[in-house]
Amino acid sequence: MGCGRGAVLILAAHRLPGGQAWGPIFGGGGIRAAIAGMPPCATRCRRVRDRVDLTDADARDLPFPAASFDVVVSNLTIHNIKEDAGRKQALHEAVRVLRPGGSPRRSICGGTA
Repeated sequence: MGCGRGAVLILAAHRLPGGQAWGPIFGGGGIRAAIAGMPPCATRCRRVRDRVDLTDADARDLPFPAASFDVVVSNLTIHNIKEDAGRKQALHEAVRVLRPGGSPRRSICGGTA
């Protein structure tokens, strides 16, 4: 959720070699350009390009059906939502799109939520 410049999304795609990684982003045009031109991610991005997709979306209202994902990753997103109700709604959305038995991940490099 909230893939920013794409670094965490790309790392997630590498950790899921058989899966598709979706990155909901808010105001996607500029972020797509930033990801495309980001030198540190260029090589890694090419390796997973066919398994990564960006979707214009707000973390508080994800455009995916319930139980769509095996894993939900969020990094530096929830705290950027100013209102308590908005943060609560974003967390609700993360749980809603997560399949039963799925994994909400705080970090793809270590601990889980």
